[in-house]
Amino acid sequence: MAGECRFVLSDIKENEIRDELGFHVFEPTVSLELESKNAFEVLGINGARPVVIMAFLEDALEETNKLVTQADRRYPFGEFHYWLHGTGCEISLRVLGEKVEVFLEADWGPGAEKGKQLAGSTTLTEWVQAIVALAKDLLERFRLFNPQVYSYLADLSVGVQGIESWLIAKRS
Repeated sequence: MAGECRFVLSDIKENEIRDELGFHVFEPTVSLELESKNAFEVLGINGARPVVIMAFLEDALEETNKLVTQADRRYPFGEFHYWLHGTGCEISLRVLGEKVEVFLEADWGPGAEKGKQLAGSTTLTEWVQAIVALAKDLLERFRLFNPQVYSYLADLSVGVQGIESWLIAKRS
């Protein structure tokens, strides 16, 4: 079965994080590694950019919460969607029990070809761990570089803790 999954941020500009509107203007490039390979290569790019990352994180935590809630009900099947805000790219998951097929889709605008490509697979647990790791990384960046904005991110921290509790319970 597939495994290793993680998000990689690049083109990070600390001044975007430090900005009083940092929550809205921090826009790094986001790539996704599946089994040590850049998943975005199936689209012919190195990553989605520029991603309005904190808007993505809010939605990703909500979608992941739905995913783990469904998994708790012993029905971990279905499709889940993660829009990379500001890019025209989407990560979609087809969950089949513990196996997760990861698809990337790009819509580059009117007249452009829209395509959905299988990027690889991972496990449900690995996907959830990748979302939690990304969230913790982003929250830590704001804690360090913009404490004023960080003080308003308590809801995101609570969301991360809830999802992390699912991971801890799953290990038990």
